[in-house]
Amino acid sequence: MKLPEFYGFDPQGWIQKANLFFEINGTDPSLRLRLSQLSMTGVAQHWFSIVRQVHESLTWEQFQEELLQRFSGLEIQNPYEQLTSIQQLSSINDYIDDFEYLIGLMPKMPEMQAMGYFMAGLQDEVRRWVRLQRPHSRLDAMYSAKDVEEILCPTTGNIS
Repeated sequence: MKLPEFYGFDPQGWIQKANLFFEINGTDPSLRLRLSQLSMTGVAQHWFSIVRQVHESLTWEQFQEELLQRFSGLEIQNPYEQLTSIQQLSSINDYIDDFEYLIGLMPKMPEMQAMGYFMAGLQDEVRRWVRLQRPHSRLDAMYSAKDVEEILCPTTGNIS
């Protein structure tokens, strides 16, 4: 099994895979940074060299924070703020992608809270129909929203 390469895109996804890789392999914490360095490619490789120069005693936790800071972009510095403002502007699939990405940046939250965030960002008509389904989880709400969009707009997948 090999640690996935990191090219500078989707740092949260890479961190999740790296942590799973280290957990499965029982990797000693002292080796995590060295193994991560081997997986850095292109701009990420050059950035890693600079971070090591600036932080001589870099920990894995600090590295993850630095990686997110550098490759996530300014809009994700506070995912809670971003989560409260995302809206379904086009297809439900695009909205779900954005929602799942932001939720993935946060520690586990109560299911009703996560579902509330999801519901709040839906277009009004979709939200009304999803509420009628009485979803019990964010996954139920997501599946219902996809069904509603298909019923309301079967050919385009977009509600105007």
